[in-house]
Amino acid sequence: MTEHQAPESRAVRRDKAGVRHVLPAESPDGSTPPTRGGRRTGGLTGRGVALLTGGLVLAAALSGCGVGGGGTTASAPRTLPGTAAPAGGDPAGGAPAGGDSAGGDPQGGQPPVSGTPTEGSTGPATSAHPPSGTASPRRATAERCHTSDLKASIGHNDPGAGQENFPVVLTNRSGRACTVYGFPGLAFVNAAGEQVTVDPERATGQPARRVTLAPGAGAWAAMSFADPAVTGVTTVIPAAVLVTPPDETSSLRVPWTGGRVSNTGKASVPRLSPLQPGTGPA
Repeated sequence: MTEHQAPESRAVRRDKAGVRHVLPAESPDGSTPPTRGGRRTGGLTGRGVALLTGGLVLAAALSGCGVGGGGTTASAPRTLPGTAAPAGGDPAGGAPAGGDSAGGDPQGGQPPVSGTPTEGSTGPATSAHPPSGTASPRRATAERCHTSDLKASIGHNDPGAGQENFPVVLTNRSGRACTVYGFPGLAFVNAAGEQVTVDPERATGQPARRVTLAPGAGAWAAMSFADPAVTGVTTVIPAAVLVTPPDETSSLRVPWTGGRVSNTGKASVPRLSPLQPGTGPA
């Protein structure tokens, strides 16, 4: 059964010859669509196009912004993967750009500059390397021996080849270690303490050395002179020998038992070597 269709309402007019012509129906806005060969073209008039365009523009504007007094605000821009991290380092622990670097920040930021405080520090800036000129700890060294730390003695004669040879010994009698360096002083004196011979010469061709004396240890200097009986010089028998430690001004008195000594300075003049460890020749 065919459904009945309602006839389309169209205007009809007759021309002068009495021929009927069906006119196209008006559009809702009151305009009449143009016809081509008695048919509707389906196009829009200029007014319809303008209205349609205006509606689309209004819809787009409403969708892009809030409408009304309680409208929403625009959301913050989203950080997409791969974008640059904010300045100051990646708080999530990412590596600095360009790959890992030795000695960098363990949290992934840039390594702190030497000499400037790191972020969050309250103390003064510190450097990785200590400043130049800083004194390093030194091992304690023994002080110089003073006359009061020592006792003096004259060892036995060891004659040979017309020479008289005596060791002059300084022994540390203190309870601490101390040092001696160089030549001792020596003078032959009579019972009144007056010097009766010339000053001994020094063997300056022999190198001096610093000798550290533990308590009870000694250092010795060799005293040699030609036998006065061989040289024929006038002599004297001293009562004692005054021995002065290096760099000291007070002396230690030692009785002299070695016999005659030249008193002219022309020959048989005693000669001293620098101090060396021990109490005499081995």
